[in-house]
Amino acid sequence: MIICQNRHSTWWEPLKKRLPKPKRCRDNMQLKLITPTAEVLTTDADIVTVPGEVGELGILPQHTFLVSLLTAGEMTYTKGGKTERYQLGGGHVEVANDVVVVMADSATAMSSADTAH
Repeated sequence: MIICQNRHSTWWEPLKKRLPKPKRCRDNMQLKLITPTAEVLTTDADIVTVPGEVGELGILPQHTFLVSLLTAGEMTYTKGGKTERYQLGGGHVEVANDVVVVMADSATAMSSADTAH
């Protein structure tokens, strides 16, 4: 391979240009937990974890569009470093435009004493 020091490569000029600054990403997303009888929860969340049919699904802000079935299990969400837990009885989840909608057959808030066992 021969390298010529006095000739610049054709790809060098585009690399000198500054790239535009990325748009500021959102730090959180909106979470809605809905059952057939009531809207249980509406809040902002930093991360949401739900029990999917093929395993746990972790959802962060800027997540791509998603629709998935849920099994009975534990949903967790974190907001400002504090984690909350709900026991779900199956259902489905939809993620779009930084909004996570969990439609569950049933949902029960779990206290910290419940999670210690």
